[in-house]
Amino acid sequence: MPYRAAVLAIAVGVSACGTKDAATSIIPGDTIPRSPTITPAAVTLQPSDTFRFRVEFPFKVTPTPVIRWSSSDTSVVAVDSLGGLVRARTKGVITITARVQLLGWTPGAAVVAVGNFPPPASSRR
Repeated sequence: MPYRAAVLAIAVGVSACGTKDAATSIIPGDTIPRSPTITPAAVTLQPSDTFRFRVEFPFKVTPTPVIRWSSSDTSVVAVDSLGGLVRARTKGVITITARVQLLGWTPGAAVVAVGNFPPPASSRR
């Protein structure tokens, strides 16, 4: 019975961190569940530029999950819902969001500025 209590405590701890099904995704020896992130966190583009965002996982995920991408304003930046490829359309600032379908995670959002803005500090373009 102590083993079942330990498993329950781990499951509750993972659930409290806000990551669905993370207990099945943590590699052995990894004691802190970490969430995937969108990289880079911000880019500056000009109209008609393209850029591909990616989701980085801090652990191995098998099989590779489906990632759905969305734009907060598709009139400013369009995004390929399955590939993370964005195309700048017109001047503005929007957010790109990714959702990891299999695990239910939303790794956060990335900021896209289109036009003559100073480059964001974390821009890798």
